[in-house]
Amino acid sequence: MRLTRSHFSNPASIQVAWLLWGTLLATVLVLTVLQPEKKTVTPAYRAWTSAFWSQSTYATDDQSQSFYRYPPTFSVAFGPILLLPHLLGETLWRVLGLVLLSTSLWRLSKIGHHRDSSAFLIVTLLTLPASLASAKNGQVNLLLVGLVGHAFADLSLRRWNRSALFVTAAFMLKPLALVPALLIGTLYPRTAKPLLLGLAGCLLVPFACVSSAFVWDQYALNAVQLWRFSGSIEHRFCDLGGMARCFGVADPSPLLGPLRLIAAPLTLLGCALGIRRHGHRCGPIVIFAGSMCYLMLFNPMTETNSYVMLGPAIGLFGAWAFLRDNHPREAWFLTALAIGIGCDNLGNPIHPWTNLWFKAFVCLLFVGYLVVKIARPSPERAMLKLWRARALTPPAATST
Repeated sequence: MRLTRSHFSNPASIQVAWLLWGTLLATVLVLTVLQPEKKTVTPAYRAWTSAFWSQSTYATDDQSQSFYRYPPTFSVAFGPILLLPHLLGETLWRVLGLVLLSTSLWRLSKIGHHRDSSAFLIVTLLTLPASLASAKNGQVNLLLVGLVGHAFADLSLRRWNRSALFVTAAFMLKPLALVPALLIGTLYPRTAKPLLLGLAGCLLVPFACVSSAFVWDQYALNAVQLWRFSGSIEHRFCDLGGMARCFGVADPSPLLGPLRLIAAPLTLLGCALGIRRHGHRCGPIVIFAGSMCYLMLFNPMTETNSYVMLGPAIGLFGAWAFLRDNHPREAWFLTALAIGIGCDNLGNPIHPWTNLWFKAFVCLLFVGYLVVKIARPSPERAMLKLWRARALTPPAATST
């Protein structure tokens, strides 16, 4: 059976999408209450935050250095969760992540679909496979991609200050938000000033919470840790380096540095062309996808659960393929990619076979798709060009 737009055009599709998100949230909350310490990363978040607020200093062995992977800004943001009763804090943190992600996708799904509610259902279905593990574990990436998604939704509406505010909030949680911040500030100059003020203010907030000397020390330790991981030979990450190690390259770090430098301007160029091809209304979706692809492939600390940040981008382009462009083959290709980055949910023997290389490979396939998509004019632009050509064509001469 050929799946077409009519299969998703039921007016109740938006209710079905919210029901799916509600079911995921309810499941996560039940598992959190019954097994609060199983498969969760929040104990590490609590340890980092407690160390910051108590101004504790750790030894410098390899195990303790993991405490400096997150900057002081994260400890400030997570502080209110630490003040709550343990179970309440755990549930609220997960609720916040899923609410930010789902509402950002609801807003983003309206771009380019003329209020077609079925787009939200398609985006939801294609995003969920990569979101399951992060939702249960309480990963901060869930909040990060939700805040960045809201930023791009406001960007499409030309709400410059609100977009900068959401990016700043994402940067407060994790410095990875610097990549979309730089792309937005460069491609939309009117956001540059609020972004610069927001990011600078974000970095200064920890100085108002604890002693300045301790904050400087924490920033320095965090910078050292990030540099250490950028050249790490550990085989536990899921970036391009992890994929290379899976195929026998013992230490790909000498090649990854130059590749990051080359990929950065190419990503900027691709996003600029995406705005030109798809307009300022739909262009932010291209920037969103480009920034997430860059982070997945070139962040040296990309983990398997980090691909929750790529799922929404694939879902949004999948909705475009199904509804706006009416390209079923593209839609099924993107559906396969969405399932692929959720491969860690498929258990044995698929997960062990695909671990640490397959998601990066899927991301590379999506990058190839984006290149083709950017090079090809959007349907709206092609139709507008056709209308203009017809309007300028002189009427045919009639014989008398």
